[in-house]
Amino acid sequence: MFKSHNSRSQKFRIVILLIATMLLIANLFRIEYGQLLSGENLGEAFGILANLFLIAAMRVSLRYTAKNGES
Repeated sequence: MFKSHNSRSQKFRIVILLIATMLLIANLFRIEYGQLLSGENLGEAFGILANLFLIAAMRVSLRYTAKNGES
């Protein structure tokens, strides 16, 4: 039972990673690069930054569980 819980947890992390990647790509298309730090683009820039941090956290989490043999 414990192993199936880790498997579900691992799959959930992968799904979160894929969703964050798709949202990052969507934000990259929506941003206006000519006025990168304008008020209109500031929300998109923070969204990109948040998605980058989320992707990094999920990758570290996946590597940690793979390294420790928990998956």
